[in-house]
Amino acid sequence: METKIGTTIEISAVRKDGNEFPIELALSSWESDNQKFYTGIIRDISERKTAELEITEALSSAEAANKVKDQFIANISHEIRTPLNSILGFSDLLEKRLKETISNQDHQLFGYIAKSSNRLMKTVDFILNNSQLQAGTIKIQPQELNLSTILKHLFNEFKPFADEKSLEFELLNADHSMLIFGDEYYIRQAISNIIENALKYTFEGSVKLSLGSRSGQLSLSITDTGIGISEAYQERIFDAYTQESEGFTKDYQGIGLGLALTKQYLDLNNVALEIESKKDVGSTFTLIFPINKGGNNV
Repeated sequence: METKIGTTIEISAVRKDGNEFPIELALSSWESDNQKFYTGIIRDISERKTAELEITEALSSAEAANKVKDQFIANISHEIRTPLNSILGFSDLLEKRLKETISNQDHQLFGYIAKSSNRLMKTVDFILNNSQLQAGTIKIQPQELNLSTILKHLFNEFKPFADEKSLEFELLNADHSMLIFGDEYYIRQAISNIIENALKYTFEGSVKLSLGSRSGQLSLSITDTGIGISEAYQERIFDAYTQESEGFTKDYQGIGLGLALTKQYLDLNNVALEIESKKDVGSTFTLIFPINKGGNNV
């Protein structure tokens, strides 16, 4: 093997007992009194090579475990969704058949069944979507969208929930077309998650959705007068499976995936997300959409 002066190479050496081991060989040269001298520095790198092998094996094991996990999540999601759909369907059918003969209390029981089933279905969807995002298997289908239309639909969808909590719920500046470019499903899901959180964590006051512009880009601000987010937790608010209130004594329902997925959905569509929040005062989530080259943003 030809070795150039000034380079470092890895080769095998042989110990006195005949066993091979890896070494690092560095060659250098210098001149003195018109004579040329050479120096070779040999370093035993057995421990480093062993550590590298252990890391490679650990990574391979982790990748294999991830594949098993992803397959398990996909299978379990299917196994949960199928009976859940049956529960929801038959529960609704029974309620309709018996609506003239059952009491108001029984009607409430059917409502609890639907609410709990939908909550479990949403949890399964969150876990499956997070798994797909981590695996990089999600592909977006961007198209021109009217953000005003999306917001009006979401506003009408969440209005009963706001009314139930006696909250002021407003949609501002949505009278004109606001064109953006992105995947409708993921943008809608991201906005829906933020609105749902705002309503969930606000117990008095208001939640306002306001369209505007910033430096020629369309912006959407979702402002609430809810419990707010501490500065410490804001640093990890987008980490999966985390909540500010955690453990068996946590104050609110959920598995801590909503905002983690929201951030990833927006990243897929190149939408920036900014947060301003103060504990016990409220929060503002601002989405800033890229300039829509196919039409006017504002």
